[in-house]
Amino acid sequence: MSFLNNFNKNRKRKLKLFKNLYKIKKLKIGKRGQSGRNNHGKITLYNRGGGLKTNYIIIDLLRNYKFFWNVSAILLSIEYDANRTNYISLILYSNGFLSFIPHVHTLKIGQSLKVGIYSDYIGSRYPLENAIMNQKYSQVSFFARAAGTFIKFLGVISDQEIKLMMPSGQYKLISKRYLGTYGINSNIYHYLNFFFKAGQRRLLNKRPNVRGVAMNPVDHPHGGGEGKSSGGRISVSPWGIYTKGYKRLKKKKNI
Repeated sequence: MSFLNNFNKNRKRKLKLFKNLYKIKKLKIGKRGQSGRNNHGKITLYNRGGGLKTNYIIIDLLRNYKFFWNVSAILLSIEYDANRTNYISLILYSNGFLSFIPHVHTLKIGQSLKVGIYSDYIGSRYPLENAIMNQKYSQVSFFARAAGTFIKFLGVISDQEIKLMMPSGQYKLISKRYLGTYGINSNIYHYLNFFFKAGQRRLLNKRPNVRGVAMNPVDHPHGGGEGKSSGGRISVSPWGIYTKGYKRLKKKKNI
């Protein structure tokens, strides 16, 4: 809290930070759309193309660098990122580093957070061996990074492993050295988003998807026929793979 008080008192330092915007610009790089093409120029992902120009923002997802360990930080701003459903936060560490991190729900501008040791501040990140029973965490390794998702801590199993409940309801055993962020990911009402017109999807780099029954037989297994035929076979992809009822994932192992 002493760092937070000093930050509020020292207005000159605050103004100098926002004048030196080149530091923040270094965290943003131009992003070129591929329109679903691979390195040979062949379309491998269909129904992609167009959309608004966006920047790719370099985000510190793991926050496990040694020079951030046990260093207090303060939240400067909350921003929208076109590349993910979760909001992002710009934080300033007391050692002068700036970085973008996934935003945590209820975390407000001006609040402080820490990395490394246990802290009851929302947004703090520490090893899960110090986690609280039945408490909600997010951004554990590369799990639970989407908007509104979280992981539930279910206790220590052994000297090396802990038990977690994933957003899908699946149980996992992972190393207790993994770091977790205290709190739920922001934008918890993302699932209520609704697109009112096709133009909103086009701005997100998504093109129309033509039905297989509207194609010719050479283009899709469902194509052809007289009139409005429904394909005459089980629903398949353009390459003949079942799209309804075909198990693609391995059986989830509940522990």
